[in-house]
Parts: sequence; structure tokens; C-alpha cells
Amino acid sequence: MLSVTAAGDCVRSTRLRYIRRRRFGLIVLGSVGAAAMVLCISHLCNGVAHAALWGGPRGTNVLFLGIDGPKPGIKEVGPDVLMVLHIGTPHQPLRVVSITRDTRALIVDGRLGLRKINAGFAVGGVSLTRQLVTDFTGIPIDHYVVVDFDGFRRTIDAVGGVEVSISEGMRHTDSAGTTAISLDPGARVLDGREALDFVRWRHGDIDRIGRQQAFIRAVLRRLAGKGDVGATGELIEGLSRAVRTDLSSAQLGWLVRMACGGSTTVVFSTIAGRHAVSGDWLYVSTEAEKAKALAGVRPAPMASGLEVAELSVEELVCHARDARRRGLIPEATMCLKEYVRRAPEGHGACEAALTLASLLVAQDDVPCAVRELTASCSGLQAADAARLWETIGHLHLAQYELDRAMDSWRRAVDLEPTDTGKAQVVARVLSTFDAVRKPELTALALQSWPQGKLPRDLSLLLRGLEASRSGDAAEGEELFCDLVYESPRSLFAPEAMVCLGDLARRSGDPARACALYAEARRAYPLHRGTCARSLLHSAFTHSAQQEPLDALLCLYRLLDDYQDLPEVCAAAREHANVVEGRVLASCDSDGALWQDKVRRQLLGAAGTRAGGARARVLLGDMVLQGGDAHAALRLYAEAADGACGTGDPAGRALLHAAYAHVALKRPALAVEACRSALGHETLSEGLSRQLWQFMTYTSGLVSRST
Repeated sequence: MLSVTAAGDCVRSTRLRYIRRRRFGLIVLGSVGAAAMVLCISHLCNGVAHAALWGGPRGTNVLFLGIDGPKPGIKEVGPDVLMVLHIGTPHQPLRVVSITRDTRALIVDGRLGLRKINAGFAVGGVSLTRQLVTDFTGIPIDHYVVVDFDGFRRTIDAVGGVEVSISEGMRHTDSAGTTAISLDPGARVLDGREALDFVRWRHGDIDRIGRQQAFIRAVLRRLAGKGDVGATGELIEGLSRAVRTDLSSAQLGWLVRMACGGSTTVVFSTIAGRHAVSGDWLYVSTEAEKAKALAGVRPAPMASGLEVAELSVEELVCHARDARRRGLIPEATMCLKEYVRRAPEGHGACEAALTLASLLVAQDDVPCAVRELTASCSGLQAADAARLWETIGHLHLAQYELDRAMDSWRRAVDLEPTDTGKAQVVARVLSTFDAVRKPELTALALQSWPQGKLPRDLSLLLRGLEASRSGDAAEGEELFCDLVYESPRSLFAPEAMVCLGDLARRSGDPARACALYAEARRAYPLHRGTCARSLLHSAFTHSAQQEPLDALLCLYRLLDDYQDLPEVCAAAREHANVVEGRVLASCDSDGALWQDKVRRQLLGAAGTRAGGARARVLLGDMVLQGGDAHAALRLYAEAADGACGTGDPAGRALLHAAYAHVALKRPALAVEACRSALGHETLSEGLSRQLWQFMTYTSGLVSRST
């Protein structure tokens, strides 16, 4: 038996062990609790910092646009890349949603009609593009990043290139000669120029989007090893110079640091759909296809509880505008429908109806858009109703109802109060079919148009173009004749008539060619593009027949009457330079006779604008060539005054006046003439270069003489 003392010692010992263990447990529990608290505070701080940069639980959406620079002969620049980066909570992956540039959109700004979504950039820049993306996706765009091709190349070079694996050889040279892609298959590190070729190469837009997403993954792998502060700072600085963005420097830095950290998860998706060819190849997506790609980015739809009947007309407009900006497209649609119903003749009714139609098309509900616009036409002024009928025509075309589209477009033309407005409607409608009339796409258009939906007149035109380009002139002529004489009211009949003239010119029948060109101008004056082409081709015909003054008369009339068509005017100026050179060469044998011909045949008929200015400059050159520099200067002054002192016509007259001053040994006045010409804002690049070169030369003469 234990003694009482021993038993007490045992109890005390047991209590001490218990107390020590309890203290240890409390210490452990306290440490764990402290660590948990620190972790919670850390997460909370990260969340607060994240929210300060990127907003609340909805997340932030950044639109990335990759654009090309201007190309020779191409007026519009649209983004080749459209991606939305979604930044959610700190523990969610980043999400990137790609949108094909061919995505169908109804662009009412600039009256473009149904076009590729990237066409909005040329009309309204980033602002319109981000709104079109919001309309299509239903997600608000909070920020944007625009990177051009030069900025892309610089960025890739700054990170030391990117390693990719190329599965097949890539070869492509575009018709403008500005793009030449040549990449061999295999694994390799691409520099900036090669990387740009890699992401631009395509068999189709979806194929190219997949390659772009794979390239972004490769960039992220490359950046994962550049997490040190110095390298990150250099990247942020270089990126800020290479892009145009409304992101703050802190936001841009966060993105770079996330990429360099190597632990960021990025989930990619692409909005699926199908290509539908009508006037162009447009990409159409259903709401189900969009919902699948936008999972985790677009919030689930919720009942808004909005009672539009309780809102005033002014409140409907404000709410529609706000809902559209926030990506609440169904709410915006409801408000606009109610506004158009209540105020069909009110101020802004036309714009509201067009915006409503644009939203309905973005939701792939073209029939409803047609119904809404048709119902809105009756209460509007003629000019506004014309806008709506023109748009209705585009929507009918999207449903392969070309007969209804033509009827709608004819109504639009009839409602336009001026000939200028009528001609502009015709030009816009014809531009809808530019893609299917391209030489390299005509055959594909014939194959791609849905079976039984291709109208006979468009079929005749496309088949005639294809036959002519393949060398079958007889087949082409038969098809064009069928179109012109069976369907003279067709939208495509004027072009077919000019094509018949081209065939006659090539077959050695200049008289018939000129007659067809003249008939096209007489019968279809509203088709201004076709009329301008007929004048240009008439000039080609007269030049081939050694009739230079008749050729110049056609060219001068074109330059006077069609200054709003820059591409055909550029071709006319180029050919006029050649013909005028021939005329001046002919003056060597009989200058007085040629001067008399120019006065009688050109000066009176060419007018006083661009063409008249060229006629006077030509006569001045002939007089100068004959030795009378003072008389030449008077003609050059008349030319500059007749051109109203603006643009190439006046600049060219002043350049030739500088030639005359040099002939009179007055180089200082020549310098002054060049300087005056360079003061005009609308000079072409080629003429500006000539003026600078001649001013440099004459300035040297002045320096030597003093």
C-alpha cells in the first residue's frame, strides 16, 4: 500500500502533467488560431486590395483589341483580334473569351447596316466597339487595351521571343503586298515579326483564334521566369509604351506581375457559331452558344422586376441607355420597345428604333427586328423613314429574302429628298456586296450561298464575273446581257453593263465599249461608283485608240464630278499623268496646234474644279515648253484659284508655278510657291514628297546665288 504521503505526491505529479499538457494544448491552439487569423487578415487584405483595383464581386471585364495599321488603298482599319479578359475574385481563374471579328452586328452609326463587328471601329473607335461587344455578349466592358502590330512586335521582342510549335508550314502574301508570311513547321522561338505572322495566319477565323490562344499560353510560360522586380518593371514600362489603354499603371502592373508570377490559371473559351453568307461572310451565334462560352463571366440572368409601364418616356430612355451600358440587354430591349410604342413620332424615335433593332440582331432575333422597324416607319419624317427602310433591307438580306430587301431599298431611295441622298443609299447598299464580288471570292460565294436562295440577278452577275476572269468572254457576255436586258431595274444591272463594255474593249470594239459606258451613265446616274468607273474605262479606251484629248476629257470630268470616290480618282490621276505626258511630247512637233486643241476641247468642257485645274496646268506646261514662262504662270494661277486653293489640284498648280519661276531664274519665288502649296492640309503623300524635294532643290539654288 502507498502511504498517504506517497499517494499525495502521485496526485500532485499527475496534476502537474495534466497542467503542462493543457498549457501546451492551449499554446498549440493559440498558435493555430493566430495563424488562421493572420491568414484570414491576409486574404482579407488581398481581397480589399484586389477590390480596390478591379471593383466588387461582379469582376472586371477588359476588352483587348489588336489592330493593323492603314494599308495602301484600304480606308477602314478594324481589329483583327477581339478578346475579353474577365478578372473575378482573387481566388478565381482569369478568363479570356475570344470573339471572331466576323461576328454579325447591325451597325446603325454611319448607316453601315449588317457588317462584321470589327467594322464598328472605323466608325466609332473604341467606344462603339466596346458597346457592340456588350450588346453581343451581355457583359459590360469596364476597360480596354488597344495594341497595334508595331506594339505587338515590340512587346514580343522585349520578352526575348516566344517558343511555339508550328504544325504546318505557313505561306501567304496578300494582294496589297503588305503582308508576306513564311514560317516553316517545327518548334522554334519566334521574334516579334515572326510572332505577328504566326497569330495572323489562318485557314479561318476560328482556326486563327485557337492559334492566338495557344500563343498567349506560350507567352505566359515565357513570362513565368521573369518574376524579379527589375524584369517586371521593364516589362510594365515597355508595355505601357506599346499599348493604348484606360487601365491605370497599377492595374497594368498587376496584370504583368500576375503573368510573371507563374501561378496564374487562365481559362480560354471562344464563342461558337456559324458563317452565313449573304452580302458578306458573317458569323452568327445563338444565345445558347454565347451562354456556354461566357459561363463564369456573364452572371446568370435574374428577373429584374422592372415595370416599364410605370416609367415616363424620359425615364425609359435613361433606363435603356444605362441598362445597355451595364450589359442588361433584355431590360434595355424592353424599355426601347415601350418607348417606340408610346412615342412613335417623338424626337429620337428613329434612333430608338434603330438601337432596338441593333439589340435584337445581337440576340439573333432578326425577324423581330424587322417587325419593330416596319411598325416604326409610318410615323416618321421622310428622311428618318428612309433610314429605317434601308436597314430593313439589310435585315431581309440576312434572311435570304433579296426581293424584299430590294423593295425596302427602293423605298429608302424614293424617300430620300435629294439626289445626293439617293446616291448615297445606292452606294451603301452596293458596298454590302463588296465581299462576294471580289475576284478571289466569287466562286466561293456561288458555292456558299444556301441552295435555292441565290437570286437570279446576283447569280448572273457572279457567274458572269467568274466566266470573264477565267477567260470565257462569250459566256460572260451572254450572262451579262441576260442580266442587263432581263432585269434592267436590278441593283446589279449597271455593273453588268460596264462589264459588257469591258468585254467589248478587250475584243477590239472600242465604239461599242464607249457606247455601253455612256449608256450606263445615262441610265443609272444614282450609281455613282459605276458611273465613275465607266468614265475611267472610257479613258482607257480612248487612250488605246490614240485619242489623248478625248481620254483626258473623260478623266477631267471624273475628277470634277466624283471627288467623293478617292480610289477611282487616284486611278484617274495616275492615268492622266501618263496621257498628259504623251500630249506634251506631241507638242514638240506642233505646239501651237496642240495648244489650240486643248483650249477648244478641254478648257471649256472640263469645268473649273479638279479637272479644270489640270487642264489649265497642262496648257501652262505647253506654253512653258514653248518658252513663255509668264503666260504659263498666269495659267497656273488660274488653276490654283479655280481649285479653291485646296488639295492636290491647287498644290499641283503651285508646283508647276515653281518650275516656271526656276525657268525665269527666280528660285526664291519658287521656294515660296512650294511653301504655299505645302500649307494645304489635304495634299496626297506623293505630291507632298515632290514639293519637299523641289523646295529643297530651289533652296539650294537660293543659297548658291547669295
